Amino acid sequence: MSNGSKSKAFIAIIAILLLTNALMLVFTFRMGKKHPQGPPKMESFTERIKKEVRFDTLQMAAFEERKKNHWPKMRAMLDELTAAKESFYNLTYDSTVSDSVLQVRAADIGERQRQVDLKMIGYFKDVRKICTPEQLIRYDSVLPPIFKRIIARK
Repeated sequence: MSNGSKSKAFIAIIAILLLTNALMLVFTFRMGKKHPQGPPKMESFTERIKKEVRFDTLQMAAFEERKKNHWPKMRAMLDELTAAKESFYNLTYDSTVSDSVLQVRAADIGERQRQVDLKMIGYFKDVRKICTPEQLIRYDSVLPPIFKRIIARK
């Protein structure tokens, strides 16, 4: 093989490699756009009630009213609980804090958490009252994943 034919062969191989690399890049970027990034968004409790429990319009109105009354109070309680925990853990930096102060603060957090849990269970029981006997089974099947999220705080 002469030098001229060798260089033509190398140029052809390089051109083929460049073309395949360009095609791979295009393929990768186009295919990458079709996949959602991150985990799929979990449906809200309201969406699950509509879709899985199948409340009618009157039930949805009653549910929305309960939700409207419950969540502002619950958010305030959760904010207070979070603030109490932040304040508690910030005591880590205070070398003069006594064990008795830590015990009092921990007990306060425990009481706040107890109130939050009682309020939440009351809310779920209250919503349960709107269900027909057929819907109760579906409603009760919606709750366990919600409870897991509450327990795990995710």
